[in-house]
Amino acid sequence: ADDVDSALRTLSELKALRQAAVWDQTPSFTAFAVTINLSRRQLGSPEIVDTVARAIKETGVSPAGIVLEITESALADDVDSALRTLSELKALGVRLAIDDFGTGYSSLQYLRQVPADIIKIAKPFVDGVYVRDSDEYRVAHAIVHLGEAFGLCTLAEGIEDSEQYERMRELGCELGQGYYFARPLPADEVTPLLAFEHDSLAA
Repeated sequence: ADDVDSALRTLSELKALRQAAVWDQTPSFTAFAVTINLSRRQLGSPEIVDTVARAIKETGVSPAGIVLEITESALADDVDSALRTLSELKALGVRLAIDDFGTGYSSLQYLRQVPADIIKIAKPFVDGVYVRDSDEYRVAHAIVHLGEAFGLCTLAEGIEDSEQYERMRELGCELGQGYYFARPLPADEVTPLLAFEHDSLAA
């Protein structure tokens, strides 16, 4: 529990969530989210739901502006408990993402049960989309279709150039992240980017 509180307090101390609350109140900005990675240990903490609720209250950020990312392996220890926790987190209004999809257990049963909003296509598959008949391209294509079938948004990880960007657009992937859009930046340099709309995939 201390680890979870400490991790989220650190985010607050760094003003990440408070900055998100400021951006959230700026009508001209496009939609954005602050992403928090939850480890297996954090997901298993009995305090995690209260901690996230407290962070939302203290910072004033819109819950919809928070995406909590979990890996498929984070569900492995105690699936039932993890699913209950995820449902409680979802009830707070935050969004949930399955990170590095396709590199872990990739159980369709998990995908059916987890109340996720986003599945993130792992970078190794994005790296391979240059060749349309490659295994990586086919896997990326399949994940996009899975997302559509389950009503989930798909996000391509690690887009590094315009060709990857265009390939993922061709496949129907809705969102993207990576150096093609921007390198890690301080808040004052991120602010101008939020006012700019990409026509499809967005950082």
